[in-house]
Parts: sequence; C-alpha cells; structure tokens
Amino acid sequence: MFLSNKIVYGYAIALGITSLGTATGLLLGTYHHQEVLQKSQVIYQERQFLNSLQLEVLNHRPAQQISTYVKDLASFRQERQKLLESIQKTLKLVKIYHDSKKFQTIEGLEIFLQEYEEFLGLFQKEYQDLVDRLEQVSASPKGLVDAELQLATFFKSKNFLRFIELYDRLSPFAEIIYQQEKEIDIALSLAKTTRIQISLISFLLSIVTAALFIRYASRAIAIEQAQNNQKLQDQLVELQQAKAKLLKSEAHQSAILRTIPDMIIRMNREGFYSEFVTRPNFTVVGTLTELVGTHVAEIFPADIAEQRIKHIQLVLQTNTMQVYEQTIFIDGREQIEEVRIVPYSEDEVVLLVRDVSEQHIAMRDRKQAELALAASEAKSRAMLAAIPDLMFRVGADGVYREFVTQSRDFAIATAKLDRAGMSMAEVLPADMIEQQFYYLHKAIETGELQVYEQQVQVGERLIYEEVRVIKLID
Repeated sequence: MFLSNKIVYGYAIALGITSLGTATGLLLGTYHHQEVLQKSQVIYQERQFLNSLQLEVLNHRPAQQISTYVKDLASFRQERQKLLESIQKTLKLVKIYHDSKKFQTIEGLEIFLQEYEEFLGLFQKEYQDLVDRLEQVSASPKGLVDAELQLATFFKSKNFLRFIELYDRLSPFAEIIYQQEKEIDIALSLAKTTRIQISLISFLLSIVTAALFIRYASRAIAIEQAQNNQKLQDQLVELQQAKAKLLKSEAHQSAILRTIPDMIIRMNREGFYSEFVTRPNFTVVGTLTELVGTHVAEIFPADIAEQRIKHIQLVLQTNTMQVYEQTIFIDGREQIEEVRIVPYSEDEVVLLVRDVSEQHIAMRDRKQAELALAASEAKSRAMLAAIPDLMFRVGADGVYREFVTQSRDFAIATAKLDRAGMSMAEVLPADMIEQQFYYLHKAIETGELQVYEQQVQVGERLIYEEVRVIKLID
C-alpha cells in the first residue's frame, strides 16, 4: 500500500510540475502580449491626439475668409468668435497632452508643442487685439475699408501663416505615429507567436522535467522494491533456516526418543525386581504392579533367568555395561528383546529393555532375500553353463550389455573376453556389422526368433557360426 501511494504521489507531483510549467509559460507570454497591447494603446491615444490637433488646425484655415464678413458686423463677430474658440480648443488639447506624460512617446513632439503653445498664446493675444481694434474702426464706412486692409495684412503676416501651417508641421509626427502603429502591429503578431512559443517550450520543458522526475521516482521506487524483495528473500532464508533447525531439532528429539528403551527395570544382585517403567503399548509378562518384589525365576524360564542373573553379577563385578538379547514368548507371539544392564548401586542394577523383533524380522527377511537371490544367480549361472559356445545381451544401439562364453579358446576378434559396455563396431569386422544390425532390429520389431549363419575369419581359421536372435525387452 505504501509503495502504491508513493507511485500515485510521484505521478501527481510530476503532473503538478507539468501544469506549473505550462501556466508559467502562459503567464510570461501573456505578460509580454499585455505589454505590447499597453504600448499599442499609448500610441493609439497619441494618434487620436494628433488627429484631433490636425483636424482643429484644419478648422483654422478658413479664417482667411473672415475679411469677407467685415461689412456684416454680426457675421464678422460670429466668425471671429469661432476662430478664437478654435485657438482656445487647440491650446486645451496641447495642455491635455502636456499633462498626460505617459502618452509622450514621439521624440521631439513635446518640445514642438511647448514652442507652439507659447506661440499660440501670443498669437491669440495678437488676434484679440486686432479684433478689438476692428470693432472700433468698422463702425464708419471709411473705417470699414481700413479694417479690411488691417485684416488682410494680418492674414498675410508670418504669424498667421505659422498659425495655419501647423497641420503641415504635424505631418512628420503623424508619419512617426503611423510607423509606430505598423511596428506595434508587427510586435503584436510577434507577441502572439512568442506567447505560443513560450507556452510550447514551457510545456515541453515541463514534460521533460516531469519525465525526469518520473524516471527518478520510478528508479527510487524500483530500488525500494528491490530492497523490499531482498528483505523478503532474507526473511524467507531465515524462515528456511529456522525450518531446517526445527527439522534438525525434531530429528534430534526423534533420535533421542528412539534411544529410550521400551522398559526400564531396577533389580538387586539376587534377581529381585524393585521398580518398573514401561512405554504405554509395550507388552510384558504379567502385571507390573504384581511383579515388584518377585524373583526373575518366577517370571521367565530357567535358561533366561539364569542368563540375566549371570549378566547382573558380571556388571556389578566389572562395573561395566553388559548387552545381550533374549527371546521370549508372550501369548504365543515371539518377542526378541535387547537388554542393556548398567550399575545403579553396589547391590542394584538398571536394565534397559528394547523390543527389537521388527529389526530381527527385517534382518531375517533380508538374509532370506539375499539367499534367494544367490540361489537364483546360481541357477542362472547353471543355465548359462549349458549354453553351447557364446551368449550375449545387446541393445538396439549395438552396445553389449552382457557377454558370456563357455570356451576360453572360442574364436573372438579381441583378446578381451568380457565385451559388456563395448559396441559391435569395436568387436565385429566391418562386413558383419550391417548383417548383425539387420537381424537385431528385425527381432525387436517382429518379436520373433531370427536365425542366420555367418563366417568369421580369425587368424588362419575360418569358423562357421549359427546365430539366433530373440527379443528380450524393447
């Protein structure tokens, strides 16, 4: 469970790294894009200002026609007021530009507008003075002619020309704004592209970082898993060692239990019983509680009793252990017992009695089997002794399994008599091998006796042989 949680946490962290990297890339790209947008907004506002200023200057140019309204005093006053209001509006636009420092990005425009603002203030005062004079002289016909001349002179003056040429002087700045707008459009496109590139790069970097983290986490998890597996292997080895120790202990205990006799007896020098301890299922002569205090001659036949007294005396005399076997019959069943006698005190001994009937029976059966086997072998040898000249057992691979001959001087190709383990190719001439293999395989395939004759050249002798082949096993 702990390992699974670590894997889940590791992949969650890797996913978090990927998301964080992508978000960071998007934020950086967005920030760059917003910065370009803000700059675009500033340029746009400056463009709006220049457009408004140029438009207002264009409204000044019809002022040259004010002279046509001199004869009509009401119209003249209306037109002169329009020009004054236009001048005032132009001054207000310039003042707004001066107050908005953040919009001043066009190099040289600030200085130009400061100079123009000073000139416009003087020009406004000059025009106001002219208007006031014209108000006084235009009341009479003679003064009206003079007013027309003064007004015409004013509209031809350098100051008025400078006043109405502001539009043309603003054109280079408008061209700069136009170029900046084109640059901003390009910058916006680049910002979008950059934002996409930053996002992609950050995403790829995040994936690489996450992959490296996953690799590191997987490696750490694999190491921990290997360590856990090693611990499990160590625990398994310890368990196997403990199991082996337990089996060894059980075997040791079993060996100890097997050495415990079926019955323990304490007897004195004269042959009287003092104490009995037996296994639950051990068969004894009589009842144990009634045997205490009785003499061995009261229980066993004279030969067995005499044998036991003799060994007890020998143990007490030599202070050594004596071992012998006895055969008794209990309820018609023969029971062979091993008796070990050891000193207990100056006048008493301890007898360790163990039933060895099964071992004797097994030993007897084994001896009988060995005798039967020896008899069978003797019988087989007697039968083999009746064989004419030669008998051998050979496998389908042409290797001799058994080789028996009655005549030492029987014609064979090699000096070695026993061919067991040798191949036909090592014994027979080359021209006989094919024939022998043919009849050998035919006997195995058909199961029928195969008989053929062959000639064998041994030295100067040419021997004629009859060969009989019979299948033994597959």
